[in-house]
Amino acid sequence: MPTAAGNNGNRGRVIIYDHWGHMVSTESAQELHDFARAIGLGELLYHANGREEYHAHYDLLSWRLRERARLLGAVKVRARELVERAWWSRRPLPFKMTAAE
Repeated sequence: MPTAAGNNGNRGRVIIYDHWGHMVSTESAQELHDFARAIGLGELLYHANGREEYHAHYDLLSWRLRERARLLGAVKVRARELVERAWWSRRPLPFKMTAAE
């Protein structure tokens, strides 16, 4: 059964989740899918928002799922840190951001 790898002070390659139950990988989509399968998550709990996996995450809908993820090595972080460290945050956006008028 896979575990979250490299928990070097919570800054290495790792599976992370936030207070809202969003779970992401800091490494890759494949690592995220492998970990999700290991804790018994189905594909229905995967969200990619139709943006080529930008903001892709799994929803941990109960405290039991969050606890199972934690026991296998996932690390709880603040939502802002989750967005900054997620594997997709290092990719260029496939669309142009515009300022609100």
